[in-house]
Amino acid sequence: MKLVSILLATALVGLQLIAIGQTAGAGTLSSIESLANTIQANDEKFAALNRQHLESYDAENQKLLAHKKKLNDLIAEKARALNELRSGLYCSECKRPKSELERGGSETFSGHLRRVNGVSVPATKEHIESKMAEYDRLIAAQEEVIKKFQTEENEFTRKRADLDKQMTDLRGKTDDLRAQIVALSKEYKDKVVQEAKSITLLWVDGILVTLAEKHYAEDRINIIKVKLSELQQEETKAISELKDKVAQKIDLQKKQLNEKITGNRTRLYDLEQLHRDRLSRLKTDLNSLRTKLSTVKTELQINSMLTVDEKTVLDDNRKELENRIEQNLNEQKSYEERFESDRQQLQTEIKAAEDKIWDLTVNLSKIQEEALKGLRNAFTSKRKILEDARIARVASLERLGSLANDKSDQYRKKQSEHDSKANAERIRLLRACEKAGCSCYGRDAQGEFNLIANNRLTCVGSMENLHANNSVYYGCEEESVKYKSHYHSWVNGLSDSDMDALRKSSSKSRYDMILQKVTN
Repeated sequence: MKLVSILLATALVGLQLIAIGQTAGAGTLSSIESLANTIQANDEKFAALNRQHLESYDAENQKLLAHKKKLNDLIAEKARALNELRSGLYCSECKRPKSELERGGSETFSGHLRRVNGVSVPATKEHIESKMAEYDRLIAAQEEVIKKFQTEENEFTRKRADLDKQMTDLRGKTDDLRAQIVALSKEYKDKVVQEAKSITLLWVDGILVTLAEKHYAEDRINIIKVKLSELQQEETKAISELKDKVAQKIDLQKKQLNEKITGNRTRLYDLEQLHRDRLSRLKTDLNSLRTKLSTVKTELQINSMLTVDEKTVLDDNRKELENRIEQNLNEQKSYEERFESDRQQLQTEIKAAEDKIWDLTVNLSKIQEEALKGLRNAFTSKRKILEDARIARVASLERLGSLANDKSDQYRKKQSEHDSKANAERIRLLRACEKAGCSCYGRDAQGEFNLIANNRLTCVGSMENLHANNSVYYGCEEESVKYKSHYHSWVNGLSDSDMDALRKSSSKSRYDMILQKVTN
């Protein structure tokens, strides 16, 4: 009945706490804290009882020691009394030995004698035996007291039995309270998790509304993209055909230039061969002339017996040979010049042809682009009409994207605020459970909330990414239901031609998903 009252009070307090910014489990948490405080008080009381229980053993031992001391004192006193009775330390008036008279410590033996006008005299044998028998009775009685104290119930064992009962009852009550705390902690976690599921679904629905509209805007853009794609395909085909024509023309020019290069290289080879042959003959003639000239000069120098006519003939020969040598050298020089001119001309023509081929090769794209200007202008005009329409749609898409991001930021802010509350309660729960000395559920309630909240937002991201990639999304059942409801309201307005265009831009699975959304 007490537990029912606590739970009812907790429910009322919980509603108030939620209203002022607590989780749905705050009321239950307050009950846990209250029970933990009770357990702490019980633990303190149990510790006090346990201390009394332990202290009773010490007190019991002290009393036993007192009993044993009394026994030992009687035995020692008996021995002293016997010695005193035999030694004359015995009062003649009261018939007691010195030890017995001084046992209380109130007076000395000599003081006692003066007070009673007695004298110290030896005791008789009969009196000694009587006094020893009296001591034996006292010692036996004290030994019986000790035996009963050790073997039978005494005040200390009765106290410990009572303390044991109190501690057992208190332990049972505390165990019951701990069990209640464990049950309440599970209830606390269930409430927090259920609240997390409901409030995060409410939060994420606002994002899904905008996301569905954004995806519809993307679909409308995709319809325009289909038309742009078809126009692009037509342009690509026309460009390809024109490029092929230009490339074929360039290839023909390069072929003709290569043929010219081959012909010139053949002529250059023939020219060099002819040059080597002619130059060889001229050098052979030159060597022969120089040999003859050397012979003539030698004859003129060493033969002093020559006649004037012979000398004149030799001079004329010398001059003729020198003239012929000079002519030969001039002819070689002239031939070299002609050869070099012809060779350079052929090499220049080859270089020019190679440069032209290189220019045609590296500038093929430039030549093609120049030829494509008119064609591109025509397609550009057509494309601009479609692009203007697409730009208008993109502007709307950007606005929706920004709005979705803002809503996602607001979602994270709400999550952070709720996380702070959940963390504060988690700390309270940990402290309460630690105080109560029990293992509780709900320690991970904050983590469960964040996991649920993060999964919701992850589902939003998955839907966003998969829609952009024309893929089908799986899982996220609760989010999917919300999303589809909002998306249907937009997609149902597409015309058949729009759906056909959208189908062309989507994979089969994506198209089937769209149809499923429309028909479900």
